[in-house]
Amino acid sequence: MDKIINKENEKRKIEKDIMNLKEQRARFVYENSRLHAAQLGCENTPEPWDECNESVKEYYKDIIFKLCNTPTSKIKKGIKKYFLTGGKKGKEYDPKEKAKNDALVGLIEIAKYCIW
Repeated sequence: MDKIINKENEKRKIEKDIMNLKEQRARFVYENSRLHAAQLGCENTPEPWDECNESVKEYYKDIIFKLCNTPTSKIKKGIKKYFLTGGKKGKEYDPKEKAKNDALVGLIEIAKYCIW
């Protein structure tokens, strides 16, 4: 019986550690992306992490967790595809949008390798 209880406690600790990791990585990427967008003077800078509702936080935690477990080449390819379709304003090239996307890739890399 003690072995079962110990395994359950160990499982809960691992799940808690994963949740903390997801939160830390998501907060890091979100806040730094937000600050970078503000520095670039982008029009739609999101609100601070602490002011976001829980559904936004959960969504962002899941996305960043998935991206941190995806090879960098796939991330860059996905962001490039986004940039080619949604990263333009009309038919004009938008250097601010490209800068935001490039920064996002870098922030995900930092979160992936430095926050654990």
